[in-house]
Amino acid sequence: MLVKNDAKGMTMRKLHPADEKPEGVEIPEAYCGAQPLDVPSDVKAFFGKTGRWWGTWKSPQVGGKYDAVLAVREIYQRDGCWEAKIIYASAPYPKWYVEGGNWERVGSFIRKPSGKMLLSVRHPTVGVMEFWFDKNRLHGKLSMRFMLLRISLRPVP
Repeated sequence: MLVKNDAKGMTMRKLHPADEKPEGVEIPEAYCGAQPLDVPSDVKAFFGKTGRWWGTWKSPQVGGKYDAVLAVREIYQRDGCWEAKIIYASAPYPKWYVEGGNWERVGSFIRKPSGKMLLSVRHPTVGVMEFWFDKNRLHGKLSMRFMLLRISLRPVP
């Protein structure tokens, strides 16, 4: 495990390529706050056991892929709506115009007409990422300029 400090003084943990590990992604050793007791179960599910998820973005239109990490740091209510403070980290992938790095964002929980809960987060450079549970698995999509990306995420231990 490689530990270093970035420009913001945050401690980073390198996740080395290996079985069931993301490749080329650094995630902060960020504190994941205790969630409020009144969080609805379909919102609380996004925190999972550790608050950290990883997966590989893939596109049905073009070949290639890159790994990303979503860390849900805190879930809270503001103005009657549930939100989450997240850290999004991705590996660089120039073919898709993706710069690697870590970004802190605020996401909003939205209930779709179907009743499904969705976490909507602005991508650091393009569009909006949407995450949802289907069959107890966290999935996501991102619409970029000329392609649609999809991801299936699993917990980071």
